[in-house]
Amino acid sequence: MKLKTWIDPFGPTCCIFVLSLILLLVSVSLPAHGKEPVSEHLEQLLGAGDPVRIPASAEPLHAQAAIKKFYAGRNYSPVWLNASGRILLTELETAIVRISEHGLSPEDYHQRALERATTADDPVAIELLATDAFLTMAAHLIGGRLSPITIETDWTAVRRERDLVKLLEDASASGKLAASLSDLEPNAPGYGVLKHALAMYRKAAAESGWDPIPQGPELKLGRQGPRVVKVRERLRATGFLDVSESVSDHFDGELEAAVAMFQRRNRPPGQAAGISQRRHSGNPSRIRGAGSFRKKHRS
Repeated sequence: MKLKTWIDPFGPTCCIFVLSLILLLVSVSLPAHGKEPVSEHLEQLLGAGDPVRIPASAEPLHAQAAIKKFYAGRNYSPVWLNASGRILLTELETAIVRISEHGLSPEDYHQRALERATTADDPVAIELLATDAFLTMAAHLIGGRLSPITIETDWTAVRRERDLVKLLEDASASGKLAASLSDLEPNAPGYGVLKHALAMYRKAAAESGWDPIPQGPELKLGRQGPRVVKVRERLRATGFLDVSESVSDHFDGELEAAVAMFQRRNRPPGQAAGISQRRHSGNPSRIRGAGSFRKKHRS
């Protein structure tokens, strides 16, 4: 007589079998040391020596030492790939576009390379490019893109310093990436004036230059009217007048001094002084402002 074998589906033998199967599947899907594939790949790349290179990409990484320190501190766990990380990545991409407001180029922060990596869904490239973009952008906002001594050899101003790795760790943990970068902007009053002037120049250049100042009587001390307002707006845009003050239609001593400074900066050699509507109505790209955006220190 044959005995039928039967396994109780709720009994200990079946439970042990199912558990063993699950553990087997997990052990097959993960590397031997239990790390996710992206983490394992990051560890291999960042531990392979200098320089660190993104596979199948010629895009250079600028903050290599900081990148290594950042990922080693989190056991090479990705930061930009999960749901909250994707939100951070969107904030970073917006910050890269807006970095042009500071006179810096988005291309220095992997704008197109990051777009290509996102489109191709390349997780390792996304991780390295986004992390490098944040660290490099933060360094430039703090200390500038160019070394001041390459412009002025006797530069003695003390540079601002921050722990950028800690900054990224805190930004990723709090989810406040945009605010973290915004807090790094110089707070000197003149910096805001320069940003405003740059925006005005770019807007005017995009619109094929400024509107011409209408023809009329000679503009001089004591004159009043809408043409004076046009002159004031032009001089505010080029940094010769304080943008924080209201726009008056009166040609006063302050405006006279600003016009004289503008003319000294933009008068061709040998040309006599005098108010020239042509100079005030020219192409913004050819007009010298009271200040200029100089690319800042590359850290």
